[in-house]
Amino acid sequence: MELFRVSQRALAIGAACVFAAGTISLNFITPVVREFCLMHGMCDVRRDTMVELLSTPGRAVMVAIGGAAEALLAAPGTTHLILNKRKGFVRVALTTGAHLVPVLSFGENDIFDPIAVEKHSLIWYSQQLTKTTLGFCVPLFMGTGLLGYPLGLLPKPRPLVTVVGKPVPVPKWQGDLHSPEGRQLADKYHTLYVTALKDLYNQHKDLYALDRTSSLKLVA
Repeated sequence: MELFRVSQRALAIGAACVFAAGTISLNFITPVVREFCLMHGMCDVRRDTMVELLSTPGRAVMVAIGGAAEALLAAPGTTHLILNKRKGFVRVALTTGAHLVPVLSFGENDIFDPIAVEKHSLIWYSQQLTKTTLGFCVPLFMGTGLLGYPLGLLPKPRPLVTVVGKPVPVPKWQGDLHSPEGRQLADKYHTLYVTALKDLYNQHKDLYALDRTSSLKLVA
């Protein structure tokens, strides 16, 4: 499951905002896929691209922080996130003064059934290699078929609800983000963001995650 985190200025002041969905660099060098991404306003999630976009007032970037590693954890009834060590988006926010806005989508993990892959199997190694070399990995899954056929690759008809939390204001900082002070600031606003995300989940879980088998969990 991919959960979108929005870093933006405009939500704090109520102005109109132009959103760009971040995606991996590979999509912009692949024919047809590149045109699709550009047509839908997507952007590269490289640091320099995000800093350039967020340095313009009224721009926002949506980023799936957990990426390919998180996608491999998707399972119905669960919300397992890769977030503990992902702090690059916080450093981008500190560089640009962009706010961090927690966003959660309930129901995404329920529209497909994952096919279990045994760790250290050939398929598992293939997935890890693909994730490392290409930056993404497609989990093995099963959905539903046409005309109600029980097996297929179409998503199951499940409700999807996206909720948006309050922005976490982040000051623009021009110092060295890899200095002790810079790392301390990144840790501080990362903690604030994680807390806001957990609060957002707890606020809505009894409405939109009734069939959950576990609560939100940061696994890495």
